Amino acid sequence: MLIEWLITDSVADINLNDFVADDESLYGFVRLSIFTPPLGFIPDNSKKDVEGNSDIAYWMETLANVGKSIKNKQDCSINLISYNMLNICVKCTNIVEFSLNSISDHKTISVSKIAYGDVIQDIVKTVSEFISYIKKENPSLLKSNRLKNIQNVLIELKH
Repeated sequence: MLIEWLITDSVADINLNDFVADDESLYGFVRLSIFTPPLGFIPDNSKKDVEGNSDIAYWMETLANVGKSIKNKQDCSINLISYNMLNICVKCTNIVEFSLNSISDHKTISVSKIAYGDVIQDIVKTVSEFISYIKKENPSLLKSNRLKNIQNVLIELKH
């Protein structure tokens, strides 16, 4: 799994207009499991009252867009907003290479290589689980521009 997520916002209680006014953000925890050691943190079930500060909708949008780039065999990079001096470079061939890099000194910290098909499959699965969660908790949020864009990219990735 490339990325794990946990939404701590009470999604069922969010009004669509408020969601759009709040930059279409859903907060929680994210762990980038692709690297060793993983980046990020997801608390165990005993800490259900803990609020996360990662924008899960941003991460799902980013993941979907990375999947689109990979499917088109285009290299891309992701600036990590929680780790302002790091980025992830994605290089695409039959093997997809993810490298975690320091922006300040241009050093590679970690590299992970995964078969193209496995990466696309994992992205589709992760983004589909996110969309299913939103559909179950508060389907009206799927009308927002960000979540519509995520759904449209997901459709592209499935074909």
